[in-house]
Amino acid sequence: MKTKYDEIDEQKDLESKEKMEKIKKGNHLSRMMSVSEPKWMIFYAVLVSILMGAVMPFFGVFIGRMLFVL
Repeated sequence: MKTKYDEIDEQKDLESKEKMEKIKKGNHLSRMMSVSEPKWMIFYAVLVSILMGAVMPFFGVFIGRMLFVL
């Protein structure tokens, strides 16, 4: 019985190694797409991070001018 489980574990290890090799061959976006679910949230997260990264400096300039720092 133990040998049966050992064979199943070895098969799963082999499958996971093959999947990791396949993932490593792609670029960063294809890596994210292959391991993330649901896939539409990746694009939403990238869009939101771009927007938040652009908004913060504008608020800094605006608040700085309000306080007569710049």
